[in-house]
Amino acid sequence: MFSLLAPIIGLISTVVIHLAAWRTMRPRSPARLLPFAALLGGAAGAWAAGTWFPGPAPAEMAAALLLFGTVVASYLISLPALESESPSSLIVTCVDKRAAGGGVSRDDLAAVVNDETFVLNRARGLEVDGLVERADGRLRITARGRKFLQGFLFYHHLVGRRGLAG
Repeated sequence: MFSLLAPIIGLISTVVIHLAAWRTMRPRSPARLLPFAALLGGAAGAWAAGTWFPGPAPAEMAAALLLFGTVVASYLISLPALESESPSSLIVTCVDKRAAGGGVSRDDLAAVVNDETFVLNRARGLEVDGLVERADGRLRITARGRKFLQGFLFYHHLVGRRGLAG
């Protein structure tokens, strides 16, 4: 039971700590708070589950740690969706706001879903993350960005894709 309870309590604690820190500290990159939150949340989960089920076997501890790592990784993957708007959510929100006025025109949608909303916001995020830098009004890749790109291209190669558009 420990191997199930500890990761569940740990994940809930991690999310609560992460969201509280995110809302109070307003970091430029919320994902950077996650290791700290996961460490505290995981410790809280292990402590709480350990008080109800003392002395778990080493295999149970390993299973709990593996499950906790998996659910925290899943939470990490969801962060970009929380940080930015999705085209679908913007379109549905736009349609909802204008429902009483007879619907949404193509121009209404173009005003909501545009390059500023997606491309330029994402470029600013890449700057904040240190993957690109702005010089003379142009974006240039950083050493960190090149490492990220190489890893991404390696994965693309592994699954049989050749390069990226751009």
